Amino acid sequence: MKTKKVGSTGRWGARYGLKIRKKVLEIERLQKCKHKCPFCFKFAVKRLASGIWYCKHCEVKFAGRAYEPGITGKPMLEVPAALLEIERQKEEAKKNV
Repeated sequence: MKTKKVGSTGRWGARYGLKIRKKVLEIERLQKCKHKCPFCFKFAVKRLASGIWYCKHCEVKFAGRAYEPGITGKPMLEVPAALLEIERQKEEAKKNV
């Protein structure tokens, strides 16, 4: 059962305390919303599992943080090469069909 105040954490009723349920609610809202893709910059990234993210627009599956797709360091430097590879694969798939 959901309520206005506690949303999806209403499934626990009055148990576990309000502070903990509010923190869980914030995390659940963050992980279930759509995020911006670090490769194509569209809001099309959804969480598949803990730390695994998938962009529906450019069809890239990548690792990130557990509750949000924060990518830091080396993967961001490889973005242009990854984009070129994706575009090449899409063109080859179109030619083969």
